[in-house]
Amino acid sequence: NRGVMLDVSRNRVYKAHAIRHVIDLAASLKMTQLQFYTEHTFAYEGYDAVWKGTGALTADEVRDLSAYGHDRFVELVANQQSLGHMQHWLKHEEHRHLAEDPRGSDALFRG
Repeated sequence: NRGVMLDVSRNRVYKAHAIRHVIDLAASLKMTQLQFYTEHTFAYEGYDAVWKGTGALTADEVRDLSAYGHDRFVELVANQQSLGHMQHWLKHEEHRHLAEDPRGSDALFRG
């Protein structure tokens, strides 16, 4: 496999049409994989508070992108970050009890 990882969790999140251009570029370079790095930028159904306002991609958009890549022999590989990257989830009251420190991830470094 030849591929590249695309981080869609920081700064401005790519829109689906821009990701299609990345898939086209990967295909033109004979890459076979595009690893899709996400943290809080996948629109999990029922968890709008976590991703609202981030430009998160929906399941339908990701399925469409996967099919688009498949047609170009580029596999879209999910890379959902967890553990050390859960601050966008754990800052919400309904999930705070799952955190190592309910004061938030910054508290771990303040003592």
